Amino acid sequence: FEEGGRVVNELVDLSSLDNFLSEEKTNSGIEKNNIQEDKVVKLNNPNESNEETPVNRQMSNTESRHDPAPRDLVRLKEEILNEITTVRANEQFEGQINALKKEMESLQDNINLLKSSKQAKDEETESVLNILTRSGISEDYINNKLLLPFYRLKREKKDEINFVDFCVETCKATIEIHDYGRNSNFPKAYIYLSPPGTGQSTLIKKIIKKNNSGEIFTLVNSDEVSVPKTADKILNINNVTCSDPAKLFANVRRCLGRGVDAHVDLRITESNMNEIFQLINLFKGQGKMIKTMITLSSRFGHNYNRRIVERFSEISSVFNLTFFDQCYDVGSIFNLFNDNENLEIAHISSGEEIPNDLVYASDDLLIKKIFNV
Repeated sequence: FEEGGRVVNELVDLSSLDNFLSEEKTNSGIEKNNIQEDKVVKLNNPNESNEETPVNRQMSNTESRHDPAPRDLVRLKEEILNEITTVRANEQFEGQINALKKEMESLQDNINLLKSSKQAKDEETESVLNILTRSGISEDYINNKLLLPFYRLKREKKDEINFVDFCVETCKATIEIHDYGRNSNFPKAYIYLSPPGTGQSTLIKKIIKKNNSGEIFTLVNSDEVSVPKTADKILNINNVTCSDPAKLFANVRRCLGRGVDAHVDLRITESNMNEIFQLINLFKGQGKMIKTMITLSSRFGHNYNRRIVERFSEISSVFNLTFFDQCYDVGSIFNLFNDNENLEIAHISSGEEIPNDLVYASDDLLIKKIFNV
């Protein structure tokens, strides 16, 4: 458009365009007022000629030709905005392409590194890899967490790096140990979740006897007959069974009020799952006094345990492990840490001897099992 007889080819700032539109509206209003005043003057001066002279006609044509239409300016503004949007989209697209290129370069570097590592394997490295594979450690973890980082580090450093030490330290760093809070000065309610068959009830009794404190509160089905167990009498453990979640919650509150730890045994099935989730929501309001844990069994395979962890991931990221003496696929347990970065282990139980075969979890215990030492 043209402004004051001068052609304007581009707008540097959109805000300037908005200001220009506002000024044009204001000027347009002033011109209308001037025209009205002019008419009044002409009425008051009848002697003044109303005829249009060539000079006036030329000035009128020039003003109309250089007067920008607001609709044209709005359309021009929309075109500029569309062009800016297109440019930004292209820049974003180029950024995505560059990111993909870098990722492809990284992948190619990993492939080349893996190829060279296979050619450079010595007898010791091959032996360690065979042990890890037999233990059930996933191929993804071996390649991406052990082999690639080791050979990348070996390429960058001049000092000799031992592959066995590197694998042990890396595997230890993968295992997260839960701080059980054994030195707590106030009572807590420990909630244990598991499907049937994990040995959770025996695990709870081991924990109580090891700590010399606590009572058990078990949620049972309404049609289940509550019979005091001989083992509870021998071990001198108070086990309260309830079919009503609200009543169980009230009993746990009274236990905590007496200054005694409460251990809640919840065995989840398809029929009582909603009921148990409602009970857990009641306990959530107790804050730091509540600690929820999942119970996994070494007898179960990796896929089954993984589904349990994923199902209750929003409730707890801490688990206890039972039947460790019958664990012939320790890699399936280890792979859970690789699949879930926030997963922590608290207790490890072996066999049926109460409480001597219960230990607080440690990375050394799992590493020895993995490397069969």
